[in-house]
Amino acid sequence: MAAFIKNCFLFIAILKTGVISKNPPPIHSDVVSKLLQDYNPALLPQKSTNHTVYVAAGLALIHVDQLSETGVLSATAWLRIVWNDYRLVWNESDYGGVTVIRLDPKNIWLPDIEIYNTADPSQFSLASQYNTGANALIYPDGEVLYIPPVHLKVLCYNFTHSNWPQGEQQCNFKLGSWTHSGDILNLTLFNNKEEIDLSDFNPSSPWVITQQLGKVRNEKFYPCCEEPYQDLNFRFKLKPQYPMYDPFAVSRLLDQQSTVLSRLLVAAVIILLVVMVGVGGIAWLILKGRILWGHTGTVIGDKKRILREETYSQSMENFSS
Repeated sequence: MAAFIKNCFLFIAILKTGVISKNPPPIHSDVVSKLLQDYNPALLPQKSTNHTVYVAAGLALIHVDQLSETGVLSATAWLRIVWNDYRLVWNESDYGGVTVIRLDPKNIWLPDIEIYNTADPSQFSLASQYNTGANALIYPDGEVLYIPPVHLKVLCYNFTHSNWPQGEQQCNFKLGSWTHSGDILNLTLFNNKEEIDLSDFNPSSPWVITQQLGKVRNEKFYPCCEEPYQDLNFRFKLKPQYPMYDPFAVSRLLDQQSTVLSRLLVAAVIILLVVMVGVGGIAWLILKGRILWGHTGTVIGDKKRILREETYSQSMENFSS
C-alpha cells in the first residue's frame, strides 16, 4: 500500500514538472490557419473594381515527345506563374520567422491561364493539370509562385506538310487568361524573359529547338469593347535530332513513281503523235508530189504528141509541093 501511494505521488510530480507534455504544432500551423481563415479560393484577389492583378507567366520546356504528320506537337514543360494575393500577407516576426509556406493549390486562387492552341482541351488543358501534387510557394508579402509540370498538346502554327518529318518546322505555345481582360488580369512575362527556358531541356528529346522568334507579348482590342486582351505567344522553330520514321514513305515513293511514270507516258504519247503527224505529212507530200508529177508528165506527153503531129503535117506538105 505504501508503495502504491509512493508511485502516485511520483506520477503527480512528473506531470507538474512537465516531463510528459504535448508535442508543439508545426511552425507553419498558425500562419496557415490565419491565412486560410475566411479565404475563398474562387474569388480573384481584387481589392476594388479598378484594381489590376498582375500575373507573370513563362514556360520551361523539358522534352518534345512528338510532332505528328498533322502538325500536332506533344511536349512536357514546367509552367511558371507568379502573382500577388493581398489576402496571403503576414508579418514574419509574428509567426516565428516563417519566410515561406507551401500550400496545395486547391486551397488558393489560381489564374485561369490556358493554352489557346491546345489540340485536345478535354485532356490537355492547363486547368485540368493544376492539382497534380505540385505545391504553390507563398511569401510574406503575398507573392505566390506556382510551377506545375504540364503536358502540352498543341496545333502548330505555320506547319509545313511537305517538310515533315525530316525538315524544320515552326510551332508555338499561346498562353492567356481565359476569362479576364487586361484591365483585370494584366499578363506579363516571367522574369521579363521573351523566350522559352531551355536550361533543363532533355538532350535525348527527339526534336530540338533551333530558333526562338521573340515578340511574345501581344495585346488586342476588339470592336465590341474598350478593354485590352493579352496573350503570350512563344513561337519557335524545331527539327528532328535524328532521322524520323515516316509511315507514309512507301506510299509517297509510289506516288512519286506513279507521277514520274504518268509524265513519261504523256511525253511518250506526245512524241508518238508528233512522229505520226510528221510521217503522215511526209507521206502526204510524197503522194501529192507523185500526183503532180503524173499530171505534169501527161501534159508534157500531150505537147510532144501535138508537136510531132505538127512536124509530120509540115513534112507532108513540103513533100507534096
